[in-house]
Amino acid sequence: MIKNLIEQSVKFKYIDGGGIGCMIGDLNTTQTKGLGLFLHNKNSSIDWETHLTYIFKSCIVHFER
Repeated sequence: MIKNLIEQSVKFKYIDGGGIGCMIGDLNTTQTKGLGLFLHNKNSSIDWETHLTYIFKSCIVHFER
């Protein structure tokens, strides 16, 4: 969807050398796993859970709600 809106691929710093460096989220299991699987699809040499350790940071405010 984003690729269609901006007419270019989303890039991630740790995979592509430039682009998004960090994503902050609330640890929603479905969304977090979806992000990991999306990243695994971009680079299958790393499992989806390990991808999250490179880019995902949890937000304590959302976690405590």
